[in-house]
Amino acid sequence: MSPKTVIETQIKAVVAATSLAFQRAVAIILAITLIATAYPASAAVFGDDQRVRLPDAAVAISANVGVLVSSQTGALCSAFCLSPDVIATAGHCVNGTSPTTRPDLSRLRFTPSTDRRRPSTAIKGGANGTQSQNIITGSRQLRLEPPINAADDWAVIKLEAPACQAGGFALTTKDRNTVTTATDQGQLYQVASHRDLPDVAPRLATDCKLTAPNPNGAAVDARHDFSDWPSILFHMCDTGGGSSGSPLLIDGAHGPEVVGINVGTYVLSRAIPLASSSSESRMQAVANTAIDITRIAPGFEAIRSRFIVESVADVQAIQSALHAVKLYAGPINGLWSPRLETAVRAFETSTGAEATGLLTTQLLHSLSDQGTALSAR
Repeated sequence: MSPKTVIETQIKAVVAATSLAFQRAVAIILAITLIATAYPASAAVFGDDQRVRLPDAAVAISANVGVLVSSQTGALCSAFCLSPDVIATAGHCVNGTSPTTRPDLSRLRFTPSTDRRRPSTAIKGGANGTQSQNIITGSRQLRLEPPINAADDWAVIKLEAPACQAGGFALTTKDRNTVTTATDQGQLYQVASHRDLPDVAPRLATDCKLTAPNPNGAAVDARHDFSDWPSILFHMCDTGGGSSGSPLLIDGAHGPEVVGINVGTYVLSRAIPLASSSSESRMQAVANTAIDITRIAPGFEAIRSRFIVESVADVQAIQSALHAVKLYAGPINGLWSPRLETAVRAFETSTGAEATGLLTTQLLHSLSDQGTALSAR
């Protein structure tokens, strides 16, 4: 299975409309099958397709949305700006759906929709392989069978250089009841790129509605199929492949505010027994799923205050210091590695600090102080 297939495939929660035990069995089998077969050009459209090109007057919106693309595979996700050098997207766009399908972070590039002719921007950390240190995500492993951890399927990313000239969207501070009221008044909309359309220019989807965890009386109930389901916005915005990571928006006092990140489609599978030993499955999109933006707000604050070391010399200094206290036995080459991250976590744990595994300036200072203390003994 190619990374392109995985990233473009929307998350599928598949449940058979029969007994609960059989529902769970079918859910697990078909969730994996759906990932394997892929939906690069599929769409979850409810009624008439509401996706239209953004009007020219919506520059403030289009300048804050774009695409995150792999230069290696062409895999594409939507993404949006939170600040000049920080973007948000779906977690599976940077983590894949398993360790074997994780994309090469060094090949991912972000391009705002209004600036396609400019060079795209890489994830920060390319000089020393620390790209993963400049990504905060809800989970590094997306679980595809119930209970699906879609509420953790988000990522906040620090870019190598400012790419968002418009400065980024604000995250809404409105509570769920206020957002629901605004939605009922037709104020919820989505801006995304879609693979099933002729080009990936951002489209505006209006007439979006929020729906219940068991929408339209369908024989599914998200309260059983999703972990932390209250953090999921079940919505009826029209979407296609590539829309993962796109923002759901409402207008605030000072412009658009993000209320959620689109991550996938909730699908009902009706298993129809046939005369032979096989069976036929019919798929029906029940609702699309987005993560309540309050879920990622702490991650955004953390990445803005995080100071990851940037130079090869600083990473070498960390490696040398950890080697001196017998926590790291790898090469002193100034490059990040899983072995180095494990050593950092071990050091942080030994000092009573939170085990983050991050190569920060604070870590460098702590290791320097530790070395000074050891030398004085």
